[in-house]
Amino acid sequence: MNRIVVFGAAGKAGSRVVVEAAGRGHQVTAIARDVDALTALPEGVRAIAGDVTDPRTVAAVADDADALVLTVGGPDPALYTDAVATAAAAVRALGPAGPRVIHMGGGASGDDGEARISYEDYAAALVDEIDEPRHLNRRFTVGC
Repeated sequence: MNRIVVFGAAGKAGSRVVVEAAGRGHQVTAIARDVDALTALPEGVRAIAGDVTDPRTVAAVADDADALVLTVGGPDPALYTDAVATAAAAVRALGPAGPRVIHMGGGASGDDGEARISYEDYAAALVDEIDEPRHLNRRFTVGC
């Protein structure tokens, strides 16, 4: 069992990662800016309000996690880089025992904007990677 923290857990991809990970018996913390947006969570999932770009929020959950999953999105491209920078800083502060960071980019779509994989299949592939890491410290693609 892994301890998995999902930022953006109220969104399309994040909510499915939460369901997939919880269904496999992982200890899951679902984080969204608005905790009221975290509806219909599987039993046992912890819901908290937080912002992936806030160093205090990320540091507070990183210390007790095996994986930080970033499934945040929006119209501001700075959100992606700020999210990664904040998560990386929290993990670096913990040293080698810190959690793995998995950042979703591209939202399962190709250059033409068409979906190449369902959100459910994306979530399954992501949790597969957490369960049996095959792409440590490198980029990987799901559903080309």
